[in-house]
Amino acid sequence: MTNTYLPGEIVNITISNARVLEHEHGAGLTVEVGGHRVTVPLGPGTTVDRYRPADGWPEPGEVWSDADGRLWAAVGDREHAGVWLVDVQSGERLRVGEVNAMRGPLRRTWRPNTAVTIS
Repeated sequence: MTNTYLPGEIVNITISNARVLEHEHGAGLTVEVGGHRVTVPLGPGTTVDRYRPADGWPEPGEVWSDADGRLWAAVGDREHAGVWLVDVQSGERLRVGEVNAMRGPLRRTWRPNTAVTIS
């Protein structure tokens, strides 16, 4: 495979680890990747998968909220080597990536080491 492309070719483009800078609803998503600012038009044929929440990765003891305001407690799990989120109402336990993909964006609402509520 070469890095030469011809006008008229149909390609799939994937941008990994892009940090969101701006989101214009219905228009585009401006991201930073490799020090470059890129605006991606949103519409048919564009797929955006959530990776990491804007506030970073959840740590055990923190409380997070999803797009609907549902609260999730971050818990450590030695057996499965990682941090899971537990719905504080239902007790449902999911991986951070699953909650972020299905119910994101996620926001940190409380962190035990600062005892400060973040709005």
